[in-house]
Amino acid sequence: MANSEVVTQLASQEVQLSIRNARLPAIKDKKRCVIRDHLFELHFFTRPTWCSHCTQFIFGLGKQGYQCLKCKYAVHKYCAELISFNCTCQSQSSKLSIKDEGVKHKFEQETEINTNTCDHCGQAIGGFFKKGYKCIDPICQMYVHDSCIEFVPDNCGFLQHKKFGSILLSLIYVNKPDGNVDLKITVHKARNLLPADSNGLSDPYCKIRINDAKGEAICKATTKIQFKTLNPVFDESYEWVFPYSSQCRMFLQVYDYDNLISSDFLGGMSMFVDEVKAYGTGDLMWFNLLSQDVWKTAHDLEEIESEEMDKIMKHVQTLRRNSQLDFYQRQQSKPQKLNRIAEEEPEKLSIDSFNLCKLIGKGGFGKVFLGEPKNAQGVFYAIKIIHKYYLVESDAIENIEIEKDLLIRYGKHDYLSGLVATFQDEFNVYIVLEYLGGGDLFNLVSKEHKLPIKSVTYYVAETSMGLFYLHNKGVIHRDLKLENIMLTLEGHVKIIDFGLSREGIFKGKHFTRTFCGTPTYMAPEIMNRGFYDSAVDLWSLGIITFELLTGLMPYNGFDVHTLKPLVKRLPTFPHTLSIPSVVFISHLLKYTPTERLGYNPVSGEASFRNSTFFGDLQWEELVARKLPPPSNPLVSTSSDRSSAIKFEISTGEPHHNLVIDQNAFKNFDYTEPGFLSTGAPLMEFSALD
Repeated sequence: MANSEVVTQLASQEVQLSIRNARLPAIKDKKRCVIRDHLFELHFFTRPTWCSHCTQFIFGLGKQGYQCLKCKYAVHKYCAELISFNCTCQSQSSKLSIKDEGVKHKFEQETEINTNTCDHCGQAIGGFFKKGYKCIDPICQMYVHDSCIEFVPDNCGFLQHKKFGSILLSLIYVNKPDGNVDLKITVHKARNLLPADSNGLSDPYCKIRINDAKGEAICKATTKIQFKTLNPVFDESYEWVFPYSSQCRMFLQVYDYDNLISSDFLGGMSMFVDEVKAYGTGDLMWFNLLSQDVWKTAHDLEEIESEEMDKIMKHVQTLRRNSQLDFYQRQQSKPQKLNRIAEEEPEKLSIDSFNLCKLIGKGGFGKVFLGEPKNAQGVFYAIKIIHKYYLVESDAIENIEIEKDLLIRYGKHDYLSGLVATFQDEFNVYIVLEYLGGGDLFNLVSKEHKLPIKSVTYYVAETSMGLFYLHNKGVIHRDLKLENIMLTLEGHVKIIDFGLSREGIFKGKHFTRTFCGTPTYMAPEIMNRGFYDSAVDLWSLGIITFELLTGLMPYNGFDVHTLKPLVKRLPTFPHTLSIPSVVFISHLLKYTPTERLGYNPVSGEASFRNSTFFGDLQWEELVARKLPPPSNPLVSTSSDRSSAIKFEISTGEPHHNLVIDQNAFKNFDYTEPGFLSTGAPLMEFSALD
């Protein structure tokens, strides 16, 4: 930026900038998708919930189900693509995608106490006063909560006919001269069956029988089992000769082989022998499988064209398979090479291995204590305690694993926080970190309002060294802010909190587009939900520099909607700022990412250091840590050395702990070599002394 432009910027009309008085939380986009106008979000169900499509329990680790944010419809991830009606909150004119749409339910309030589940939101209906509503149609019999009625589409009877899948049959019916019936039944295949196993598949087989007028079986057969499929191919034929009676009835049921409880029923159908005669031309016909309540007395011939359905189911099968593979590969291929514990140290860490001296931090995630190993007096660490339920509910297990792995790989750098150990119990995870007793830059700015230029250049320079180190390793931080830059007791900078970081992003070569970060520090390309790389951290560093120099935020706003139009232009700089400071910040806050100071893959770091903003800063001495910090943080160590206090570690709500799958944390434990035996790791951290 030319000096004339700087003068113009400084001379522009002053805008009243805001002082930030509170810490700002980071945000991250949740996984969402739109299917038939439903806005589905991956949801962690804290209460027992059944899929409203296949009626099976939604079980498994973490967020195994989708819930529509508008109408609260709940389904398995692999059932979402099979939904056949539009969200009623989106389109009142087009609720179904079938020919016979608009059949309204006839709901009446239940008068008997029952333990049914809502067929819309999937959760239990119970209680003495709120018993829910039931559709009185004998085929439909849908149960819903009072609060769910307004969201139920006009599909009376339709879901019961469609959700159990369908089966392809061919029937050949011949009347013999002696009064007998010659019936040949061929079971070709089925599609869209209910999943009955934890892998989202089933092991289906068919049972067929013909009952006489007395209800006794006169012919019966069972097909072979088809394993691990929802679209089995049977291709089995059976031919029977039996006396004709108008009361004879054919029954067909589909079961899951490896399920020994009543839910192994996957659907069925039946028809009188005269109805069999009507279909007995040998043509291929798809029949919808019906629920356990109606299959014994009804059948439903599918009207959709077979070729069209085959294309649909082929697509659905691919989606299901990909969904299942993504989940299981993610759970089973967690890296184990970083969980290295010395073989000579078989004992395990626990919270009882530490004296907890005092509470030094608290947030929505949990608490941070100052801890002292019982086998190493006078050595202190920060122990972060996080409820497992919080991690599962907020979909943050992957984030904490990423942070652990990054700290193991890169935490020994002078300007990054160090990890000592991670361990767990049934209720919580524990992260033992280097103790940074100098506080964070947010506390410093809150106390001093604004810092002198010499202090700012020092802190920005040290922060940039940690930042460029990460960028050279292909790591972007994505949540760089005052709260995540801490000071050691000597006054040196340390970057912390890598929960939103991303590996494998080398500037100009690799990009990502996850919407995450703290809005006030968020780069425009993230706000616009576009692709981005390490340039987003340079933007955040520009915001931080502005705050350190002025004690103010460069843009007035705390949410993306407010900030998005503001970041298109440079902020208004106070007249007290020097021209080099304005130029430096302006180059970091360039709207175009590739134009930001320090971005160039070849000369970016050098051009950053050569900025006139840093004046006569001796970078060589700074790199060697020979340049003293501007001031030592005012920290009283006497209280840190106080005798241990007995703190009660929260175990969370009992009903929350029931839904935690401990296997999700099986690769979490880590101990820095040498820590168990000495209480101090084989890496140097800042000591309290």
